[in-house]
Formats: sequence, structure tokens, C-alpha cells
Amino acid sequence: MTNLFRISEFSRLGKTSIKTLRYYDECGLLKPDKIDRFNSYRYYSTAQLFTLYRIQSLREAGLSISEIADVLSGADEEFILRQKRNVLLDDLAQIKRRIAATDYLLAESGSEKKSMYSAVIKEIPECIVFAKTGCVKHYADFMTLIPEIGAEVAAVN
Repeated sequence: MTNLFRISEFSRLGKTSIKTLRYYDECGLLKPDKIDRFNSYRYYSTAQLFTLYRIQSLREAGLSISEIADVLSGADEEFILRQKRNVLLDDLAQIKRRIAATDYLLAESGSEKKSMYSAVIKEIPECIVFAKTGCVKHYADFMTLIPEIGAEVAAVN
């Protein structure tokens, strides 16, 4: 016969809260092995500890409840974990960019000489760029050059 534990005992064995076990029951991740029909106590078996530990491992890896439900119901675990890994790598890259931007702002705020303009490094999607070099003697000459450049760009497109 299988040992059955009340929810409080099972929560201690599984190092989780009673509230979490009730939530997992509500979500369908870990249903009690037996529910007493007189007092509604939830009873869990020792075999369910493995499932609880598996759920905890998947949660630690960042999987959502629905993703864990998919894994427990037999979905391709490796595929789900690889997808999660890619999402985490994207998040990591974004966090690194934010740290770099914060470091830049900290360095800029520490400098005594503040520029009227501030440069920002951004990653943007790949695009075609039109570039032209030249020398303009006066600013007014630059204004006549802009329509010419516009015509060149239109011709290329």
C-alpha cells in the first residue's frame, strides 16, 4: 500500500508551501492522490514527490505553468526547453544592452563637462544606407545640396 501524506506533511517533504500545492491542484499540474470525501483533506503519495520535484525544476528554469503542463502531458520537452533557452538568451542580450546604456549614462553624469548632445548606441534592424562625402564651403551651399542628394537616392531606389 502506498504511503499517503496530508497536504501539510507533503509540503514539508517537498519543501514548498501548502498554498503552492493548492495552486498546482487548481491548475491541474499536481492533483492529490486522494481527497477525503468527509473532510476534504488532500492526500498525496510518495510517488507524487517526483512530479513535484520535476515541477519545481521546470519552474526554476523559467517555464510557465502552461509550459510545465505541456511537458508533464508528454509534449516534446527538449523543444520546449530549447525555446525557453532562446527566450532567456534574448532577455539576457536586452539586459546587457540596458546595463551598457546605464553605464554610459552614469559615466556621462559623472563628467563635469556636459555636452549639448548625447550619443546613444542602438541596435537597429539591417537596412540599406546611402552615404555621400563632399566638402561644402558655406552652410547655405549645403541646403542646395540636399535636393541633389534626394534625386540621387530616388534614382537608386
